[in-house]
Amino acid sequence: MKLQDKFKLGNYISSKTDEPFIWSHNDCNTFFIEFHDMMYGTDDLKRIKDKYHDRRAAIKFQKTMVSPAQWLHLKGYEKISAPYNWQDGDVAVNQHKYYASGFIYFDGAFWTVVEGKTLTGYAPEAMEPHITNGWRKIGAQIDTNKSNKKAVKEEVDIAIEESVEFIIEDQED
Repeated sequence: MKLQDKFKLGNYISSKTDEPFIWSHNDCNTFFIEFHDMMYGTDDLKRIKDKYHDRRAAIKFQKTMVSPAQWLHLKGYEKISAPYNWQDGDVAVNQHKYYASGFIYFDGAFWTVVEGKTLTGYAPEAMEPHITNGWRKIGAQIDTNKSNKKAVKEEVDIAIEESVEFIIEDQED
């Protein structure tokens, strides 16, 4: 992650310090998605804001979405393996039985918004036993390179085309 991106991430985390937990406005999902939107110029927060208002509805809503692993992969993150060598901006996922929680690594801690609390940081030693998987943004910087955007679009188009072909083949059987 470039130095200016680290400053952006640090400022973002600082801005969330005293905000209370509110479902679908300031929770672990919106915390991460808003971070991603800010860093990489996407507009995904609107897809989850105001979609649930309690734990049960959040779990139900999360089941309608692609898995965190699928979403991170589609957004250009690479899965990283243990032993982790955490870098600022890395994402840790804790897959619970019914839902997943996301954490952003920054300045030696994992950050998220915990139900009923405000922004909370956890030491890596405390988190690692609970981490299901870790992710790192490919390039770990804002990418305005049009050729890369074209390559990503082509990759997504191929994935969609393969999915459509699979569905058509499945229907023919």
